[in-house]
Amino acid sequence: MTRPLLVLLLLLTFASEALAEKVQVYRKEDGTLLFTNRPPSLVREPGMRLLETRVYGDDHYARKPGKLTARRRDAYDDIIASAARRWDVDFALVKAVVHAESAFDPEAVSRAGARGLMQLMPQTAAMLQVTDIHDPRENINGGARYLRMMLDKFRGNVRNALAAYNAGPGNVQKYGGIPPFAETKNYVARVVELSEQYRELRLAQR
Repeated sequence: MTRPLLVLLLLLTFASEALAEKVQVYRKEDGTLLFTNRPPSLVREPGMRLLETRVYGDDHYARKPGKLTARRRDAYDDIIASAARRWDVDFALVKAVVHAESAFDPEAVSRAGARGLMQLMPQTAAMLQVTDIHDPRENINGGARYLRMMLDKFRGNVRNALAAYNAGPGNVQKYGGIPPFAETKNYVARVVELSEQYRELRLAQR
């Protein structure tokens, strides 16, 4: 194994480790939602109501994935490649989303209720005609399809599509780009970095 390839493998092994971050969701008096990681005393306004607290990073999962190994990391490459071809999405991008969303655990469940390898919410899965949300083939096919939809919606802008995947297309439209949510900003940066690493790794393996 060459040294550059070994470095890439080590980077990908440890890239899944992240610091936990607590994000609170408020509904303001005018009906708009506010996502913030700032102390409540700094963001509270008259008539604003706390809806939920989300925890991302190490505590993102209600059922946390086990240790990420190279074997598990590459276990779904054939399914990812098939879904990427079907929906005309970059293989490395789909794999990076799987990595960031579930660390390649098909049984992963977030505290918000998102499930499976690409962390589909049940209502999104239903819209995408995913009947078994924990089935790797169905989940990845549905997630890749949704990525394609977001890429089309935002005219091929990968960062905006990823932000929409994480925070919803409405928020991307509202803010004219990546929303000012720390979790979404970190998510987009992480997936872009992972996709670049997976693209290089795939080329090195050929």
